[in-house]
Amino acid sequence: FPGKVGAVNDDGTYAVHYNDGDKEGSVAPDLVRELASFSAGDKIEARHGGGRKWFPGKVGAANDDGTYAVNYDDGDKEPA
Repeated sequence: FPGKVGAVNDDGTYAVHYNDGDKEGSVAPDLVRELASFSAGDKIEARHGGGRKWFPGKVGAANDDGTYAVNYDDGDKEPA
């Protein structure tokens, strides 16, 4: 679930504040990963329709739910 690290604890765990308002005070490092952040116009590769193959394109826009609109180099588009 997306969120932000509020603090690094002395034992190496993280205090996490999730985007939905929930909080956890002691999350193990192997359960936390950094999410990439993109801007409109950034060159990317994405899996059209969630398929297996990656296709080149550009970020069209960042959506409010944390997903991205993609404009593929072949002319296809995905709004979210």
